[in-house]
Amino acid sequence: MIKKASVRVCAALLALMLIAASLMTAFADIQSHMDDTAAVFTNPEQYSSIESKLEQSSEKTGWNILVYTINKGVSGDELTRCATDYVKSNGLTDNALLLIIDKKSNKMRALTQGKVDAYFDKTDRLDDMMDNIKPYKDSGDYSGAAKKFADEAVAVYEMGKPILILESLKHFGIIAGLIGVAAGVAFFFFTKSRYKNMGKSGTYDLAANSSANLDDVEDTFVTQHTTVRTIQKDNNSGSGSSGGSVSGGHVSKEI
Repeated sequence: MIKKASVRVCAALLALMLIAASLMTAFADIQSHMDDTAAVFTNPEQYSSIESKLEQSSEKTGWNILVYTINKGVSGDELTRCATDYVKSNGLTDNALLLIIDKKSNKMRALTQGKVDAYFDKTDRLDDMMDNIKPYKDSGDYSGAAKKFADEAVAVYEMGKPILILESLKHFGIIAGLIGVAAGVAFFFFTKSRYKNMGKSGTYDLAANSSANLDDVEDTFVTQHTTVRTIQKDNNSGSGSSGGSVSGGHVSKEI
């Protein structure tokens, strides 16, 4: 009897441990995170306010929404590398939306990873997000930029995952092109039907009433001049700072 009770207690404890582990995993998946290594947000109330905003946005979206500040004076690909290294080192590659801020170079970029990618695929949403953040950054309001980043994340989430075909058609204006082609085809067949019987009577038989005489023509090659120019390759071109995709995610343009 005691043995059976012990087995039941052990089973119950094991079940509780599994439930606790699953709950911890679930909450870890939606936690917000702010890592101000560059001490951009020195006011405790300001820091707490941003942290709360990020937490609320993370709960609404189910994403890990992060703000990470550095003071390395980097930009372009190096700034992107810092962002991806941070996400990887914190084990967030399966679900993250990160805003990285370099205090020294005054540059910002956003990065998506994991399940967040589907909301930004084949669209300009990430760059549009940065455009909306830029006025805060340009005025030196980093707190406003971080909060706007959180709001923009929720806005994108509420838009839902893009329907890629419609997004592509909208982006390249193919719908308007198809309408134009259809109108052109309809006009062609309408015009053809009206003129198909015209000109059938009184036609002139050109083949029966004409002749052609061909003479031999000879070309003589005289000489040839060739000019060779060597164009030196410029090896000093710098790398751009436009957005695009990164391994396993998307990266915005730099502002």
